[in-house]
Amino acid sequence: MNFKARLFLGNGVVLGLMAIIAIIMYFSVNSLIRTAGWVEHTQKAIGSGNALVAYMVDQETGMRGFLATGQEEYLEPYFSGSENFAVLMEATQKLVSDNPVQVNRLKRIESLAENWKKKAAEKFIGTRRAIVEAQGYQDQLQEYISSGIGKKNMDGIRQHLDRILDAHPKYEAEVNAIVMDMVNQETGLRGFLVAKDENFLEPYYAGSPIWDSISTIWLTRESM
Repeated sequence: MNFKARLFLGNGVVLGLMAIIAIIMYFSVNSLIRTAGWVEHTQKAIGSGNALVAYMVDQETGMRGFLATGQEEYLEPYFSGSENFAVLMEATQKLVSDNPVQVNRLKRIESLAENWKKKAAEKFIGTRRAIVEAQGYQDQLQEYISSGIGKKNMDGIRQHLDRILDAHPKYEAEVNAIVMDMVNQETGLRGFLVAKDENFLEPYYAGSPIWDSISTIWLTRESM
């Protein structure tokens, strides 16, 4: 083999080796790119999962804060966490849409979160709001009781009845009946305030029409 042939053969071998190395490098680089993409994809999925947990924690924190204080501003993390959870859940399902197993897991998590929201959080919040509202009525009622308006009115009625009885002793039976009806109404009212049971109002309702009837008869006699 002459020099020219050996030169061409040597260069051909070198070029062939370089081509093989280039092909190997090409596939290696593509494999690394794909691996890096999967790593990034996995990291995004893990980050989304952690964020979903954080948003659930926000919801629970807001709910517990409201249950403890009854103040609506404590529910801000609950509402923001709920909104952010829904948005991120939809985005995460799209992110792992190429993995049916992961999608099913996310749907299960979404179902459990919705179940917790409807059967626990919303019921707790609704009950606490009812307690806050009832406390407002209780405070108002206590204010009325503390003002002594009921006792003042009752004392005034008794004084007028005593004056009428002093002026008209013949109406003693009617006066006593009215006093008894007043006592029955007051007893029924107090029983209801203490027990919060409608049954205790029976003497209150029973006394009112009797009192009205006696008062009408009495006024009719006075005008005759």
